[in-house]
Amino acid sequence: MYKTQGRAHKNARDIVSFFSKSTNMITQIGGVFIKSNNARELADWYADRFDLKYEFVMGEKLFGLSLFYIGEEDKKRYTVFSISQSDDKLNQEAPKTFTLNLRVLNMEEALNHLKYKNQAFRGPETHDQGLFAWVKDPDGNEVEIWQDVD
Repeated sequence: MYKTQGRAHKNARDIVSFFSKSTNMITQIGGVFIKSNNARELADWYADRFDLKYEFVMGEKLFGLSLFYIGEEDKKRYTVFSISQSDDKLNQEAPKTFTLNLRVLNMEEALNHLKYKNQAFRGPETHDQGLFAWVKDPDGNEVEIWQDVD
């Protein structure tokens, strides 16, 4: 159970619904756009570790896919996941300031896949919101893997 502004919520979807109705501004995440000094290497890493199949590729500079879901009024919607080559040289030593959260249906299968790929990870840990584990991508960004309680 979650609490926001004094109201109890049973899951994350209820929280998103609450905030989208109360603010009328943000209703969903439209996309995740990651810039990298080596877009091909990073895109290959995500494809290998999370079994992603890119729908659009532009040479070595852009890799993207759409993650579909059913939105309000049962309309088919999507969230974009994209990795692109940075126009400027990014400082790899700079502290990372975000975490990418990827939802999985089965944590055990996801972690077994990462083990098979010889990918180090931290966790899993059990929290009220579900199971969590963490991994770093080749650019040093934290990726949180989450299996919801629902």
